[in-house]
Amino acid sequence: MSDLSLDKLLQKAENKLQDVHEIVQEKAYELIGQAYKESIFVSITEGFRSIEHQHKLYSQGRTTPGSIVTNAKGGYSYHNYGLAFDIALLDNDGKVS
Repeated sequence: MSDLSLDKLLQKAENKLQDVHEIVQEKAYELIGQAYKESIFVSITEGFRSIEHQHKLYSQGRTTPGSIVTNAKGGYSYHNYGLAFDIALLDNDGKVS
């Protein structure tokens, strides 16, 4: 069983939220804490994305192999401005649910 302590989840989130707006960071931490109280384990998977990275994600499933993962081109995603984050829910073993 993996370590699903609240501290570990918050520490992992801190790394992903470094370039995210401080109010959005606060809401992410609040989400993790409130969910944890209900035995729901939230992992932040991504925060800020450069426009170049967003272009690459937008190309996926269109002009490059893979499944489509976003409908926003670079410059049109809230991630590009530090105003969004993605999450995954973890099972009791710490694996993405």
